[in-house]
Amino acid sequence: MNPEAHLHLYEFEAAIEKGFRLLLESQGFTVNTPDDFDFQRPTPRVDIQFKTAAATDHRSTHDDIYRCDSFTGSLEITILTLTQPGTNEPSEEAANSLAYRHHSKQRAKVRYLLGRCETDFTVDRLTGTDTWLPYHGINRVFPTGDEPVMRSEQGHLSTTSRYDVHFNIRSTAWPEDS
Repeated sequence: MNPEAHLHLYEFEAAIEKGFRLLLESQGFTVNTPDDFDFQRPTPRVDIQFKTAAATDHRSTHDDIYRCDSFTGSLEITILTLTQPGTNEPSEEAANSLAYRHHSKQRAKVRYLLGRCETDFTVDRLTGTDTWLPYHGINRVFPTGDEPVMRSEQGHLSTTSRYDVHFNIRSTAWPEDS
């Protein structure tokens, strides 16, 4: 029994936040996660946080030790954009309309990426690995709702979206010495 050899499997929050960070960064987003959160990071940006919830009823069968290997959690994604993103619009109303359209497009892009992430987090057919989530698999991602777009005093528009996530420890990730 070697607990140290299993730490990378059970550090769910850090692993899943990193995976979603890499997914969003691959599409040009600037991302904050709790491991390096910086309120001064440039906007537009996406802030993400993952919270682990209950295990499911599935157990690992890679060896003779019974243990849960499938879990649930919630992913919170906050999309922040500027209220007036470098516009030369003649009126404040036109600038606000442009800012809202930009925010809406960023929000839609995040929804699109989260809608297809179950596929994007599968093993790469060419290399046989998943560089975004090497130890975990994303089984399901369900949107559970968005908070309304709000104007903040700091000059940002923001939308917070929440997703239920079902994930597992990959059967190939278990160390030999379990």
